[in-house]
Amino acid sequence: MDVETLVLRLYAALGTGDEETLLAVLHPNFVGHFAEGMPVGAGRADGPGAARDHWWEIGAAYSARPIVEEIVPCLDGRLLVRGRYRGKRRSDGRTLDAAFLHLWTASDGRLTELHQLTDTARW
Repeated sequence: MDVETLVLRLYAALGTGDEETLLAVLHPNFVGHFAEGMPVGAGRADGPGAARDHWWEIGAAYSARPIVEEIVPCLDGRLLVRGRYRGKRRSDGRTLDAAFLHLWTASDGRLTELHQLTDTARW
């Protein structure tokens, strides 16, 4: 599977809480670099389980989805995704609308690394 297909499968799995697909698309050595300053789930996640826990922590606090606006293949095989997180904070229903950039790397048919940048102040 190419990196774009893997990323789109991951986004769909995150939107539905599909843990089986999420873990299937992540490489055993996956590393996630999540934006510092996030109200929940910031920092580095080593391995698929740690990444899942990060995403589930966000899901417990927010009902939100990544909305893809642009996909840019990089010359080195990585994939840059630009979009917006849209949804609501569960505690008070406050609207979430925050820009993001995701830089994805894949190897051996699985996602191996994510660098996430987002407007953390909007969270």
